[in-house]
Amino acid sequence: IRGPRILCAGRAICAINGHGKAIGREINGPKEAVQAVREQIHAGADVIKFMVTGGAMTPGTDPGVQQMSEEELAAGIAEARSAGKKTAAHAKGEAGILSSVKAGIDSIEHGTVLTEEILSLMQEYGTFVTFTLSPMHYLEKCGTAWGIPREIVEKALKFKRRRDLSVKMAIEYGIRTTLGTDAGTPLNSHGGNALELKKMLESGFSPVQILISATSRAAMLLGISHETGS
Repeated sequence: IRGPRILCAGRAICAINGHGKAIGREINGPKEAVQAVREQIHAGADVIKFMVTGGAMTPGTDPGVQQMSEEELAAGIAEARSAGKKTAAHAKGEAGILSSVKAGIDSIEHGTVLTEEILSLMQEYGTFVTFTLSPMHYLEKCGTAWGIPREIVEKALKFKRRRDLSVKMAIEYGIRTTLGTDAGTPLNSHGGNALELKKMLESGFSPVQILISATSRAAMLLGISHETGS
């Protein structure tokens, strides 16, 4: 059928009982990280995603807490890179983001708590960040009144001010940003990319920066600039 271009990550690689376990492949230790990466590649994955910190959507997990060690990340990323695959990390808290960048991740997804140390390393390593601003919009605007569980709303909103500061800092540091919506979170449907454009504008990105993030830079991150992007 005619449809969108998709680069699939397969099952997300996560810690035992960690964030994303419902859609993930749980690991414990560097050896299992390598094995999990090989399994996803064998299954046809185009990119590899690691769930490095807790998240709002998984009960009992804290978005600020690191769940996967730097050693596990380094082993998994090295295996993915040897197979020519790009890597992404769901990482919200400072420790998890820092470990991901040090381990050589290609992209940080969410990047809620960025620091000067992290941003300097991202500059040095050329790490990308995708802030996914849309979910917070729906959680803040609709909240429990629209049926979103209170735990999810409260866990997410407590990081809003820190997330907003991280976005401003990333703009100042000139970090390579790509557009992503985190579609599938409450009320956040696939195809709603236009809202993300608007939220990026409200957060301080210029129109040109936003267009580049959504087109050529996104293709660069995914390694498909020779096919599409601008």
